[in-house]
Amino acid sequence: MSWMERGLRMGTDISFAMTRRQEGALKKCAECNQVVLEKGIPIPGGRRDRWNILSGMEVGDSLVATTERDFEKVRAAMRYRGMEYRSRKEPNGTGYRIWRIE
Repeated sequence: MSWMERGLRMGTDISFAMTRRQEGALKKCAECNQVVLEKGIPIPGGRRDRWNILSGMEVGDSLVATTERDFEKVRAAMRYRGMEYRSRKEPNGTGYRIWRIE
């Protein structure tokens, strides 16, 4: 079985684009039809930067999560960093407030 057939069975996008001979799957040189290798392109930051604000959070600081899903994510991120917290549902029902206590 060829790599192309194996890719089709796995359902990968790159093999589908190569079998259909669609442009844009890989960037190629117009003159020699070779694949272009690009160097010096900066790598974007990781997704872990999303909770970077928790690193600057001191004892007594708080934040508000507007949805229950965000509330659970913030609590999990704080637990992962070894922070202790207290949380309360906001009295006006706009979300959840989370304090760092230690």
